Amino acid sequence: MNRFRIRNYAAAAALIFSAMGGARQACAAPVATIDLDGAAVGRPFEGLGAVSGGGNTSRLLPDYPAAQKKQILDYLFKPGFGASLSEFKVEVGGDVNSTEGSEPSHMHTRDDEDYSRGFEWWLMEQAKARNPQISLDCLAWGAPGWVGNGNFWSTDMMDYYIKFIKGAKKYHGLEIGSVGGKNERGFDRDWYIGFRKALDANGLSHVKLVASDDWGPYWIKVADASVTDPEFSKAIDVFGAHITWSENPPLPTEAIQKLGKPFWDTELHNYYPGFESEISLIQAFNRNYIRAKITKNMVWNLIWSYYSVSSYPDVGMMRANSPWSGHYEVLPVLWGYAHVNQFVKPGWLFLENGGNGELPGGGTYTALKSPNGRDYSLIVETKDAPGAQLVRFNLTHGMPAKALHIWKSTADAQFVHSGDLTPADGAVTISLEPNCVYSITTTEGQRKGSYPASPADAPLKLPYQDNYQSYRVGAQARYHFDYHGAFEIAKGGPGHPKVLRQMATNSASGWGGAYLPLMFLGSSDWEDYTVSADAYIEKAGAVAIHGRIGVIPNDNNFDPPGYTFRIQDSGAWELSSFKTVIAHGDTSFSADRWHRLQLGFQGSQITASVDGKAVATVSDTTYAGGLVGLGTGWNFAQFANLKVEPIGAQSAMAALAR
Repeated sequence: MNRFRIRNYAAAAALIFSAMGGARQACAAPVATIDLDGAAVGRPFEGLGAVSGGGNTSRLLPDYPAAQKKQILDYLFKPGFGASLSEFKVEVGGDVNSTEGSEPSHMHTRDDEDYSRGFEWWLMEQAKARNPQISLDCLAWGAPGWVGNGNFWSTDMMDYYIKFIKGAKKYHGLEIGSVGGKNERGFDRDWYIGFRKALDANGLSHVKLVASDDWGPYWIKVADASVTDPEFSKAIDVFGAHITWSENPPLPTEAIQKLGKPFWDTELHNYYPGFESEISLIQAFNRNYIRAKITKNMVWNLIWSYYSVSSYPDVGMMRANSPWSGHYEVLPVLWGYAHVNQFVKPGWLFLENGGNGELPGGGTYTALKSPNGRDYSLIVETKDAPGAQLVRFNLTHGMPAKALHIWKSTADAQFVHSGDLTPADGAVTISLEPNCVYSITTTEGQRKGSYPASPADAPLKLPYQDNYQSYRVGAQARYHFDYHGAFEIAKGGPGHPKVLRQMATNSASGWGGAYLPLMFLGSSDWEDYTVSADAYIEKAGAVAIHGRIGVIPNDNNFDPPGYTFRIQDSGAWELSSFKTVIAHGDTSFSADRWHRLQLGFQGSQITASVDGKAVATVSDTTYAGGLVGLGTGWNFAQFANLKVEPIGAQSAMAALAR
């Protein structure tokens, strides 16, 4: 329990040090006294980091110009510069929608392995290059259809994870520190026991097994089961869950705590705007330890580097979704990470016996001490404080009486060195203003890193085209965003040496809603244009072309809001406005040969064509502009020569005839 002693200092001559620059001032206000007991050490801090996953959340970052890409990565990972992340968690891609799109699998089929696909390998390498001490964790949101024939809780999934972890080491020199089960979908007792044995048998006994990445009121179920099931408990190294205190999740019982396992928040949610996001992050960090002894926090998500038409905009510590312009923005929440990671390191010890708790005047605090006892830091937020408050911290049992440095964030200015304090008579007194974040530390070397302003933001310009010949096989094409399925560069044939190929097979173990494989790109500013591409159905199935995509909801079980022109290998076609078919028919078409598909938009007029011949011209005003896309059925298909061209004064038909 926290121990506070409120003392009234009535003498006007009572001197304190203020956090507002360290100046002495007279004060007659009540002072809350908190003991910081250097002998009352608690659990070790294990990291504050972020999640790249839950979909293609970092997808556009690799496409940034080299200069801006380096700057963004420095803000995220470089120690003593920006967020200085001490932990980084990535999605194990599964070719399925997992909230914000689909990340590619390292095994599209049982006999296929490729450890260069996607961007997570590169992103982990960049993180490790900047901070060799950063810990790496992984989790799957789903898996390809061949895994367990749709049953996620299978030996196939164990093997799938093990190959990912071994591939990270073999091909990228990356040590994965922990692995989970399935994101927010419960747990299977026997699977976890079997997976622990499989990890150990494959020389991966050092990899921690986390259970069960569930959320809110369900997070404690694994821990409860472990109390009465020693075999299950032995398999689990960490109790991990997604904690949102607004959902009033249950607290770990005394019996659970006696098991001695770490508690991690494996997907902390923080959807607030602006500075509120920063102070809420610190509030969540403090509350997680105060209430549930959570020692590692992973926040969803790392960076907003996906199209703005997707759900959950501005979630992440930076906005970086304009690689064609090079524009990016550092959001205030990034400095919330800095308020922890630049002041404490993994292995530092939380203090108990008054070393963490609620401030009597509103807000929370945690105190952490270095393992050698020479330094300590206080992480404080006053989000709920109605006014300023004075707090006296008594330093007891070996707490170092060293000078303290104060770093502060407000809505107007983030991460500012606002003064220094010198303890007197074994204590230090500080004035805490409302709605602020403070880091109070004996350590030095903190820095608010910065770069010159990035280039001005601008939409992706028309005309746009890509013939897919400049990429390596297995790569993702520039600005292409997979929403479901897996679209990557593959070897083609005569006339098309390289193609964009849909590689995924249907899966029943996805997380987010999705209908059929789809990738999209472009700008909401695109209104009157034609989008065209060569398309090739392999053996049987369908291909589709999309236009004026206005928004991509995260749990969508239909074609995206916009217009879709889909054609089967039989020649049967449909033109749809979201869920409504507005035209349909049959035309000459077949699999195993190339065809040219086009959609034209000019005002309310929409024209669809196959091989240069218009098959439909309709009027519809539902969607006025938006992105383009390519899609398939659950079949393999190839695309080439994607073009998006503006329509000016000429008619849509004239443009299609070119």
